[in-house]
This record gives sequence, C-alpha cells and structure tokens, in this order.
Amino acid sequence: MPQDTINVNLIEDKVKLNNIGYYNPLLIYKSDVLEKGHFVLTSGSFRDFLTSMSVRDDVKTDVGKVKLASDQIEFLIKSSNDFFNEEGLRSFDFYIYENIEDVVQFLKKNIHVVVIFVANLEENFGAEWNMIKGLVKFVVFSTNLNRLPEFLEALPVSQRDGVILVYDNGADNLHLKFVAKYLYEASMFHSVNPYGITLRASPIYDATLINNLRRNNINFYSLLNETGRDGVLAFKEAVDCSSMPIDEAFTYCLLKNESTHELIRIWNRNHRQNSKLSELKFADGKPNAYTAGLECLFKEFKERGLIVSFGDIKFGLKRDNVLGLDLSIRVKYNDSFKSVVLNISSDDINDYLRREVD
Repeated sequence: MPQDTINVNLIEDKVKLNNIGYYNPLLIYKSDVLEKGHFVLTSGSFRDFLTSMSVRDDVKTDVGKVKLASDQIEFLIKSSNDFFNEEGLRSFDFYIYENIEDVVQFLKKNIHVVVIFVANLEENFGAEWNMIKGLVKFVVFSTNLNRLPEFLEALPVSQRDGVILVYDNGADNLHLKFVAKYLYEASMFHSVNPYGITLRASPIYDATLINNLRRNNINFYSLLNETGRDGVLAFKEAVDCSSMPIDEAFTYCLLKNESTHELIRIWNRNHRQNSKLSELKFADGKPNAYTAGLECLFKEFKERGLIVSFGDIKFGLKRDNVLGLDLSIRVKYNDSFKSVVLNISSDDINDYLRREVD
C-alpha cells in the first residue's frame, strides 16, 4: 500500500449495515442438556417450539438430566411468555449455548446491539460478559442483589458502560419485560425515554433497598413519585452501570453506526479520488465530500428528532507510518444533556468491516 493511501479498506467488503439489529435483541441461555443453536421465537409459536425442543442425545438416558431439561424448558416458556406479554416486540432471536464461544462467533456474523442473559445473574457470568462486551452495545442482566457483582465492582465506573442491571425480587423477568417494551417503542421513535415506562411487574417500596440500587446504578420498578406516592408505577432509573442514560447511549450508538455507513458510502463513490493525498482537499476547516455528506446526514437526524443540534464537523488525516482518517462531530442529543463529541476513526471502520465477513 502506498504511503499516501488511507489505511482503510472500503472497496472490497460488502457492507450490510442495514442488518444491524437495533431493535432486535438477542436472548441467550446456557444449557448443557438442551440442543444448542440459534432460533427465532415469535409470540404465536414460542410455546409449541419450546415444548418440542430436543434434549441432547448424550443425556437422553440420564433421568436426572432429562428432568433438568424439562425444568429448563418450563423456565424458558415462562420467560418468553413474560417477554411477549408486555405488548412490545413480537419476536426475538434466541441462542442456547454450552460454550460462550459459540455466541461470540454468532455475534461476529450477526450484529445485535442488545444481548440479554435470560437466567438470573451469577458471578461466573463475568467471564462470559468479558468475551461478548466488545461485540455489542448493551448486555442486560437480571439480579436479585442490591449491589454490583464482584466482576463489575472491581472495575472503574467508566469501564462498566453498556452493562444494564435490572433488579428482580422474584421470578418477574423484569429485564425481559423492559427490553420488550422499550425496544418496541424505540423502533417507532428511537429517542423515546425508557425512564418511566409502565410494565406488568411487581414494584418495590423499601426505601433502603431503593437507595442501594440507585447508588449502584441498578434499575428497578417502583413508584414514579417516591415521595408523593401517587400510585403511578414505573421503570427506574433507565441507566447503565456507568450511570449513562440508556436512551442517550443507544442513540449515540445508532449515530456512530450510521455515520460510519455514510463514510463508507462516500469512500466507495469517490475511491479514485481517495487514492492520493494530492487529490484530497482536507485542509482544516475546508468542506469536502465527507463533511458535506455528514452534514446532510445529521440534518436528517435532527429533522427526525434523534438529536437537537450538531456542529463542528471535522475531518482529518493522521500521517503516521500509514495514513488513517479521523472524523469528529459535536452532537447534542437532548436539551437536558451536554453536547458530546462523536469520534470515528479508520480503526472504528475496520473493526466494523472485520465483522462483515460472511
């Protein structure tokens, strides 16, 4: 590759950004007795499908494991029923695994923004979370603890981003109900606020418990007005474990992916002119095909209500051993939040394209 060629390959890869499952969660469940694999469950067929689910051949003669398989199927039927009873999403992707590496390989080929562990949080989930966290935006867990699990407690707050903990004081499957309702509403209007969503769930009222949950950025279901006790129940706090509002993080994820898509589109359209620096006009402050394309894209985002303002679009080249690109744009998602700088680099683009291999 010539020294004056940008170090990002956008020509030969087939981009499939339309396949990003923004509103299509992946539910995962670990089992050493049920047949593993990827399935799609719908509101109309999940019960029949799960009831007929196969037990692995190597455990069919073990009475204890056959009973375990029956119990797991019953659990999955209840969990799926709770998911679909919220009048939200009518289908979801489902993966039964024995080794988390199978899920990792699946996520490398199928892009899902949200992954949910169906079973209640256990400490050994830490290793599994560590393997998939770089492939998804959000990982959702259900917990019956009022504190963080040890694998999160050991991390700085900034490294807990993308983890969503939902408190469940029984077998309510609040985490599934929340995702089903929130992603359904977000699919109609992406910037919907998940704080205050009403669900068919059992509330908690204990002030000490609520304070502990809030301090640890664990979501819960309680009175919307805790002091006035007006009787309105709602989902709270709608944050990840780094205290970032879920809807804000979700929107920035969409903006970054769609901006990357636009960069790739412009690159492919102008690839002959991209080959040499002498053909590029990237002087600081000067508009070019990339900044113009991003300005049109973000005007559309603003018109759709995804953001309230944007500006300071900057496109630059890094001149190291090989050339790389950097793009930044200042975005304000909500008048209640400060503006942030959205950064996209050639590394971000290459990371995405590596996942586009069939």
